[in-house]
Amino acid sequence: MRTSSLESKTIRPGTYSFYHSDRRPMSSVYRQQPISAPAKKKGRLIVAVLVVAVGLFAFSAYRNNISSASSSPTNNSNKVTKLMPASLVETLKKENKPAPASENNCEGNNLDKMVLVSISKRHAWACEKKKQVNDSAVITGMESIESTKTPVGTFHIYAKSKDTVLSGTDPTTGQWREPVGYWMAYHDNQYGTYGFHDAPWRQKTDFGNIDPNSMNGSHGCVQLPLNMAKWVFDWAEIGTTVIVKS
Repeated sequence: MRTSSLESKTIRPGTYSFYHSDRRPMSSVYRQQPISAPAKKKGRLIVAVLVVAVGLFAFSAYRNNISSASSSPTNNSNKVTKLMPASLVETLKKENKPAPASENNCEGNNLDKMVLVSISKRHAWACEKKKQVNDSAVITGMESIESTKTPVGTFHIYAKSKDTVLSGTDPTTGQWREPVGYWMAYHDNQYGTYGFHDAPWRQKTDFGNIDPNSMNGSHGCVQLPLNMAKWVFDWAEIGTTVIVKS
């Protein structure tokens, strides 16, 4: 950063001598007359005031230079942003937006433990009173067939077992047998038994991404990823409330 001419000089109060290139004797007309004491004091005061004024001006100029230097990166950043393509600017804005706060689906719960399932959201939440302790994407039943719909209502887990083979018959696939690691039954009707279980034949990306109106849903049970099925099995006692909503 270039300094001003004032910043490169050291200014000290005192007397000053002047260099004259003309060495010839000065004429009597221009010869300096003796200066009285009051005049000398007045002259020194004027010099001191000038020195102080110059010093203040130099300090102000120095502060202005520092301030402009510190603010220049911000200005340069703004200029770079203006030169970006509009599409890139919009992308950066979207990426910098704060993530929306997750909804607490346990807000209205007063039970010690409860599992809430939403068919439309393809998701399940585990609640301890108003506290949401876990959640997961799920796969629910095929809505196009009455027997394979996931029943809606309030139920209770009444049986739990490990390493079980589930079997049944429906109009789409005929007879089927599905070995599962974790099984938690919570409802029976004229079509059979419904519950939570893992689904080893599914891909991880299937959970939460299978439309209940498609022909790729479950036979009516709520299928969970393996880690979530194990967690619910260990966490939910017999009698834990299950609420399934559309």
